[in-house]
Amino acid sequence: MYADLCVGEIRSLLLPAAPAAAAGRLATSLRVSVARHRVEAGGRAPIAARVSPCAGRRGQRVRLYRGGRPLAAKRLDGECGARFLPRIAHRSTFRVQAPGTAAYLPARSRRLTIHAAAKPQAS
Repeated sequence: MYADLCVGEIRSLLLPAAPAAAAGRLATSLRVSVARHRVEAGGRAPIAARVSPCAGRRGQRVRLYRGGRPLAAKRLDGECGARFLPRIAHRSTFRVQAPGTAAYLPARSRRLTIHAAAKPQAS
């Protein structure tokens, strides 16, 4: 929300209050991991995401982003984990995002980079 207040020559920008302070929701931790940071070009890299705290989150949808663009969505299992198997053609960066709920704030994981190794040449 933007508001432009003009009093004489002074202009200011009003921003909404921080959601954590206003809603009283719990912070969310989102961890992401991969078995190998280098895979064969065209291969798949298993990416695991885990959300905590876990209470009441089973079945919640989390999204995987490649280079800032949505790639896939999965539902959380009983341990609040989700596994993705994206195909890796070249170096790619991934992130996982969990939406906010009435009880929890939204979360975004750290950026994860996976490199594609050249395919071995058949002789």
